[in-house]
Amino acid sequence: MATARAAWGVDVGNRALKAVKLVRDGDGFKVDDFVIIEHETVLSQSGDNRDALIATALAQFVQGHNIKSTPVGIAVSGQQSFARFIALPPVEKNKIPDIVKFEAAQQIPFPLDEVEWSYQLFQNVDSPEVEVGLFAMRSDIVKRVLEAYTSVKLNVNVVQMSPLAVYNAMIHDGKTAEGCTLIVDIGAENTDLIIADGDKVWLRSIQIGGNSFTEAIVRGIKGTSFAKAEEEKRNSATSKHAQTILKLMRPVFDDLVSEIQRSIGFYASTHRESRIAKVLAVGGTLKVSGLQRYLQQKLNLDVEKVEAFTATSPSDAKVAAVYGDNILSATAAYGLALQVMGEAKIGTSLLPSDIKRELAWRDKTPWFIGTAAAFLVGAGLSVGAVYMGRSAYDSAESAQNRSQIADAKTQATKLDGDWTTVQGSGGPEKALIANLNGLTAGRNWWPTLLDDIYAAVPTAPADKVAAGPRGERNQVRIEAIYSSYRDKLGPIPFQSDADFRRNVLTKPMEIAGGTISELGGGGDDQGGTQADPGSDPNTAAAPGNSIKPGFLITVRGVTPNAKGGTYLEQAVVQRLQQIGHFDKSLYHVSRAVTVSVTKIKQNSTRISAMENAWRDYLTMFGDPDQAKKDQDAKTQQPLPPGLSAPPGMGGTAGGGMMDARAYADPLTGEDMREDWEFVVLLVVEDGPPTPEAPPAPPPPPPAP
Repeated sequence: MATARAAWGVDVGNRALKAVKLVRDGDGFKVDDFVIIEHETVLSQSGDNRDALIATALAQFVQGHNIKSTPVGIAVSGQQSFARFIALPPVEKNKIPDIVKFEAAQQIPFPLDEVEWSYQLFQNVDSPEVEVGLFAMRSDIVKRVLEAYTSVKLNVNVVQMSPLAVYNAMIHDGKTAEGCTLIVDIGAENTDLIIADGDKVWLRSIQIGGNSFTEAIVRGIKGTSFAKAEEEKRNSATSKHAQTILKLMRPVFDDLVSEIQRSIGFYASTHRESRIAKVLAVGGTLKVSGLQRYLQQKLNLDVEKVEAFTATSPSDAKVAAVYGDNILSATAAYGLALQVMGEAKIGTSLLPSDIKRELAWRDKTPWFIGTAAAFLVGAGLSVGAVYMGRSAYDSAESAQNRSQIADAKTQATKLDGDWTTVQGSGGPEKALIANLNGLTAGRNWWPTLLDDIYAAVPTAPADKVAAGPRGERNQVRIEAIYSSYRDKLGPIPFQSDADFRRNVLTKPMEIAGGTISELGGGGDDQGGTQADPGSDPNTAAAPGNSIKPGFLITVRGVTPNAKGGTYLEQAVVQRLQQIGHFDKSLYHVSRAVTVSVTKIKQNSTRISAMENAWRDYLTMFGDPDQAKKDQDAKTQQPLPPGLSAPPGMGGTAGGGMMDARAYADPLTGEDMREDWEFVVLLVVEDGPPTPEAPPAPPPPPPAP
């Protein structure tokens, strides 16, 4: 509310509740109070106790502070929300709401009556282009979040996505004034990436956060609890085990940087005129030793840790000290309080419409008494005016005047009928328009899925592709993706592993009719097929049939990692199994199984293809090293009988000798024959997963 003199911003995170109270101080703001209440257990580790921990923190917050009727803004996770930015076609300004509603119906993967949604227009005054930001969240999730706040009588006025609250805070404080800025908010469960580019904004959420570092320590130090690992992470700079802890966390550092680089690259490809000038880093995880410096080195950008806001610090010295120590975690709460006070760049809110109406009526209540009094006075005047008007009409005895009035009434009635006829026409044309609009439904399904699949496999930056011994590289390269659509998936998702693998695709839109052995499998770790860990080919198919439409998708690729199937199960299959979009509501992977993992040298078909391709290359272009070979031949003596061939020559699947360059990795030039090629089969079902049926109640006890 623009007239609010004070407001609270409350952000309940995975580790703690953070709350900032702002009051107006002249032309600026002052942080009047700050609260941080840590949960007894981090929410991601609390299981069914999550809601109870949130309720306890909110109750403690309300009991310890003077909240009263002060308006409150609360944050919801960007992971549970939906954000999409769309360029609008040139239309008249008064038609924009209708266009936006149409786009919302197309883009939001739920019926509009099942979500709380809002939008914001982004337009540069010097440009005719208009971009709209659509923000939405399922109504049942919003109401469930609100129940925790309303149960302790908090006066919630704003429900905002956490990344947008952070964006509002940085924009208000002028942190992004220097140009295109990447804001990195590293929370406990995920990292929000916000790009502020002039009057435009772009969002992405990464499922890597502070807990990822803690879990890496838990995995690396046997017997360490999550709480102990969290303590070691926070004190890593002064711990006697600092080197060990940093070594354990290093893979998480690499994954985080890789995802940020991927996001920067995607944004640059879609906004070619923009270049990120600097990075603003917020979030409590920034306290991890060396993280800021590592981000700066790997991203090759200035990374500025946000350590102060423009609002004046609290007067109370004790509160000011706590506020200063936790300011990195307070950004979202600060942005929420600014929005409640009407100082936000993005003013959207996911507050349910019935609560918005209630707030609007409550704000207008002070005017009702004055309005009622004015009505009583006005009513008396109106009665007098009606009486005088009636007398004047009765006194007008001119037949001409009465005739003119009747003619005007008749003409108005006719025009009204004509307009009704016009409104009812155009039925076929409207149906055609609806059908044409329907062609765009689901247009983002495949691009998003492909992006999710590629994001699920570990890759390396261009300058790191050949880093370290080849067999130790955590790299995967996708070589092909095949798909086949089913309007009803039927029993396929429930088949035994052996039957399920027979659905593997060999060509786009074509089902393979053969068995696993035809893919080059068979054998052991030295070159054969590895079954996916934990599977039993003889397991009977689970009962049931899926009536959902979806795709069978085969992903083929290679990895140099010497662990083969064990590495792929952890690095690829398990991550593919988690693929979903917008809370898995657009689509979800219901099953992901390794079909085969085979060493390239054992696949005679592939080896022959590589050799033939090399021979074709030599035939067409000649040997690029021929000049050097001719020079060496002048000084090289013939090999005595019985000696092996010179280095660089190897036996082929079909016998004979072949130049080792035939088997070279196209990126690094290294020999690929010890690499593993793999096939993974996915079932991607349309829409969210079907809720599991509740367990049947136990039978009643026998009658005595």
